[in-house]
Amino acid sequence: MANQNVTIQQVNETASTPIFPKFVTPDFFTPGVKNCITFLQEYNRCANSNHWGDDNKIAHLGNFLRGNAYTWYIDYLKNPTNASNTWTDISNDFQRHFGGTTATLAAKHQLRNRKQQIEETVLKYYYELLELANQVNPTNPIAELSEYFLEGLQPGLKADFMLLCPNPDELNSENFRAAVFKLSNIQEMRIRDEIQQRTSPLQSLATKSVNTATNRFNNLQISEPSSSGRRDNQPYRRIPPRTRDARPFVLTVIDRDIMQLPAMLKIIVKIIHVDLIIDGPPKLK
Repeated sequence: MANQNVTIQQVNETASTPIFPKFVTPDFFTPGVKNCITFLQEYNRCANSNHWGDDNKIAHLGNFLRGNAYTWYIDYLKNPTNASNTWTDISNDFQRHFGGTTATLAAKHQLRNRKQQIEETVLKYYYELLELANQVNPTNPIAELSEYFLEGLQPGLKADFMLLCPNPDELNSENFRAAVFKLSNIQEMRIRDEIQQRTSPLQSLATKSVNTATNRFNNLQISEPSSSGRRDNQPYRRIPPRTRDARPFVLTVIDRDIMQLPAMLKIIVKIIHVDLIIDGPPKLK
């Protein structure tokens, strides 16, 4: 079982760092580029996946620091006054040094100005705000999230969420999340309805065009060829049903070509008409 509450001094005394098999690695932390709270949360998740105890967290942290963060950590480990510090102490000192008021205010500014985009799903919007809320208030992110989530919602979803959201005195992370997921379901149903409304007229147009072309083909008339092979001046007559059946008319319409369907049908009918006039009806046995 992994060792907990190990101090820096104990790590320095006992650890020659073992060779590990391939493990999950977090992103590197560069001050001013990545938020320190987000980095530590990711680092702890990876450490848990790798079954690291506090000793390995302390030993490997420097491998994922860049710039003056790495310099700070090496100096921190060498400082004799920090020898008895645990991983919790290191995490708190790290946040104080690379977090502070500036990082919190930057995250707060993003949280306040974040708006749901037109094509953005409710869940994507929710999780991005939740990440910012964790940076502003790691101990109680729901307090920040509940304040700004509604303000940034698309106008068409605000009224729905106001009905779904719990009362402020009953609000917690669980029932707030449940309300967000219900709102997401409402958004998905509206998107499906909108898609269906857009495609229904196209389907009707396709059916009507196919029926019109089929009727025109069935009513085509041709002239009888003379015994010499030339066409005489006899009046046109309708194609007998058996002749029509001998030339089945099949049209497959691909969805993406629906908008071009009327023009396609005109071309097909003209080709069939010319073919019948030139070659005459097929010989029936």
